[in-house]
Amino acid sequence: MEATEVKTNGVSFRAAAGDARQGALLRLSRHQAVFEVYGESRVLRVSEALGEFQITFAQRAVYSGRAVTRTVLDAGTSAIYEVTLNEKDWLDFLFAGDSFRNGAVKHQFEEFLAEWQKVYHILPEFKVVMADMQSFLHDLRLWVDQVELELKARYPGDLAQARHEVEEKMGAQVVPAFNAMHERMEALSATIPPELRGAHESFAQRQLHPLMMCAPFGRRTFLKPLGYAGDYEMVNMILRDPFEGDSMYARLVNLWFLRQWPAEAHRNRIKYLKTCLKRECLRGARRGQPVRILNLGCGPAYEVQQFLESEAVSDHAEFTLLDFNQETLDYATSLLTVAKQRAGRRTPIKFEKKSVHQLLKEGGRRQNPGAGIYDLIYCAGLFDYLSDRTCQHLMNIFHQQLAPGGLLVATNVDDRKPFRHMMEFLLDWHLIYRTPAGGATLVPESASADEVQVFNDDTEVNIFIEVRKPEHA
Repeated sequence: MEATEVKTNGVSFRAAAGDARQGALLRLSRHQAVFEVYGESRVLRVSEALGEFQITFAQRAVYSGRAVTRTVLDAGTSAIYEVTLNEKDWLDFLFAGDSFRNGAVKHQFEEFLAEWQKVYHILPEFKVVMADMQSFLHDLRLWVDQVELELKARYPGDLAQARHEVEEKMGAQVVPAFNAMHERMEALSATIPPELRGAHESFAQRQLHPLMMCAPFGRRTFLKPLGYAGDYEMVNMILRDPFEGDSMYARLVNLWFLRQWPAEAHRNRIKYLKTCLKRECLRGARRGQPVRILNLGCGPAYEVQQFLESEAVSDHAEFTLLDFNQETLDYATSLLTVAKQRAGRRTPIKFEKKSVHQLLKEGGRRQNPGAGIYDLIYCAGLFDYLSDRTCQHLMNIFHQQLAPGGLLVATNVDDRKPFRHMMEFLLDWHLIYRTPAGGATLVPESASADEVQVFNDDTEVNIFIEVRKPEHA
């Protein structure tokens, strides 16, 4: 291999196809290494032999020989690999006569050792739980891979159906088994001092990411390709068949993510919103009036799609759907156009690109052009990411825009179920959680107590804030 410059603490190697590559070293032990390669045009395979594999530490080669890929995490713009190393290929650089001559290598190693010793700040009980989860997933993957190979051999003509049947049976056992370990993790994580959470998050990701980011939902949630969590494709994943992934194992991990409380709560939220749409449109139909509906942060608007396809009273609705992301609006436009055509609806739907900042700016004007024109206003999920002050400001604007007798709905999440630490540690997904009492502090300043209801749903994860404006307001 031609000499190429490798960054300090890096790897260089030749892949099985013969192309030379370089990567950034993330973790190193005597028997394995983890490194990241950016801009991968071809992701390496598991069990791919890497020739001329060299590890450079403190600008000096410490390993030279062969490595075999053990796990692969395709992160889109980069790939993370775990490889096994051969004992005989280590270079005894620490004991070479000139290694410490200028003190540079010694200093670099001391920095490495100091960084590694941060692991001692991890709670021992947390290490045990992580080890149990890691061991379970590692052995599960080996077993499921064997099952998948057997299915391919036995059912070559009907593999998809056979595989799906087996996955459903496996999932019924795998999900509760891993839930038990996950709930132990949640309980322990709640005791971690705030100053140590970062170290525990990093530790959890190092231990579990190589085994869990094969799940499409987990990977997209962690990477946030649109720049934020909860994007329209994540919602799509929550609502469609959970058995997605490149292998049976990946599909089982994906199933586990989508059987957790946040996903269950989101599905329940869609049902609740559809019920609200139907109820308010029936009110309007009895009065012989169209029902003007505003939704901020519409996302893929699945509740609107389901409402259009299943309820004839949707013809009484007039929708204005707002979102700050154009890709999301384009997707929702396509989805709802098809839904209208399929159901034969004539429901007017207006899409508008607008951010919270723009809405707040418009609402701050003395004369708000949108005052009193909507019969239903709802904002579902956005408050999970916004401060109390911003939420209340939005609620004041919404209440002003609400027509007499109209309904204002906002949703938030409560963390009384075990899921928060998994989201934060593994998926880097942070929310602002509120109890019903906390949600009650967000109601419009002009609303009286008898106009307001704040309650949890059956999952106890969603909180719903409903404000009914008086008919003669």
